[in-house]
Amino acid sequence: MPYVGNVVNTARPGAAYQVPVVTGLGGINNSVSDELINDQELSDASNYVVDLLEAGVLVKREGLTKQVMTALTEAGTSVYDGMQNDYYTTSTKIFSFDGTERVSGLTSVSEAYWTSYNGKDIYADGTNAPRVTSNGTSFSSLGGTPPTFRYIDAYANMVFGAGHSAGILRWSAFGNEASWSATNALTVTNNADDDVMGIKKFQNVLVTFCEKSFYHIQASNEIDVAISYANYEEGCTSGRSIIGCPYGLFWWSKNGPVWSPDGVSVQYIGKAKIPKTIDDLNRDQYDLIHGIWNPVQERVEWSVFNGTSTTVNRKLYFYPASQAFFIGTGIGVEMGASGVLIRSGSPRVFVSSASTSGYFYEQTGNTDDGTTISAFLESKRQSPAGPTGLVFGKRLVPMFILEGSTAVTYGVYLDNSNTISKSYTLSLNATEGFILGTS
Repeated sequence: MPYVGNVVNTARPGAAYQVPVVTGLGGINNSVSDELINDQELSDASNYVVDLLEAGVLVKREGLTKQVMTALTEAGTSVYDGMQNDYYTTSTKIFSFDGTERVSGLTSVSEAYWTSYNGKDIYADGTNAPRVTSNGTSFSSLGGTPPTFRYIDAYANMVFGAGHSAGILRWSAFGNEASWSATNALTVTNNADDDVMGIKKFQNVLVTFCEKSFYHIQASNEIDVAISYANYEEGCTSGRSIIGCPYGLFWWSKNGPVWSPDGVSVQYIGKAKIPKTIDDLNRDQYDLIHGIWNPVQERVEWSVFNGTSTTVNRKLYFYPASQAFFIGTGIGVEMGASGVLIRSGSPRVFVSSASTSGYFYEQTGNTDDGTTISAFLESKRQSPAGPTGLVFGKRLVPMFILEGSTAVTYGVYLDNSNTISKSYTLSLNATEGFILGTS
């Protein structure tokens, strides 16, 4: 149901009409009672997102379309837009975008990280020696015998790495990714329970995230590298959940999703809008949550684990401009890795399956690789103004964007019921419409 508008409610005789516009563009709000959310918010929804490219209405989320026809034999670990090529990786292999295997036989890992520097693409995973390519096809070990980094990023004309030794940050020679002096090291934290969980260049600093804290690293050359800011308020659970975008920094913490517009302040956006959704996630899998910034739809997308699931079976969409949350379910979010790749000059989202028999997909289309996407939404409940007051739904104007025949169920809650009291199944064909209360 892309749009619901023009709902007119009449209270007691003599009372003025209330004319709330129910759009759903405010996203899901389960932080308060269904009756107390804003008119443009939803009490619940699944597989709906905002279509910013059209009229700013709600549509079903994008599906999945196979990019490479050959099935994977391992779970995906990363998707990366490199300088020399575009890549996706699985537990022991590195592939180029076309599905050609470039590296095999790596020791199995569950996540991988990349950076690009000096015209080269560099891969790290914390278990295997870092790999580098200067042509996008052939890989070799990164020169200079660097540590086996888990996290890696380029900053201030150097390559930085962490995750090889508790609390330690290392960096290459200035302008040379293949030279690693043992003196180029900084102890970020001595706390054994506050190890480094990821690094991310943001504005003019390298933000180093630990389990319980995060730090700004500033550098102008190989010698002058120091901590310029420390925040002990919140840490990070997963390096792949860290997202930099025009709206600031986002990452996943033990308290759920975090937004820092300036890299310093901390906002717990999940607690404000969807605390019930956050409470239902599997906290034991927080270290494997991964996310991206979708520049076309201007939203953050996190792949998460619901309930006791150990499969990435949920997706949270967050729109910073409106601070709206939406939730995705189904095969389309069972993904081991995701990333934005520039193809033919345009950014497009690609995902690598979490399954050992899945595929490398593009996030596009109307189905999940042929499987229908089921979706629903629930609007705000309307309560009487008093014990004898009446509320009449005078007019409801939905608009459906159809492809072939479909059916829509419209449900009504009566007398403050927690379950649907009356429902109507509407079988529609393209170009047809209906008016409630009319045969």
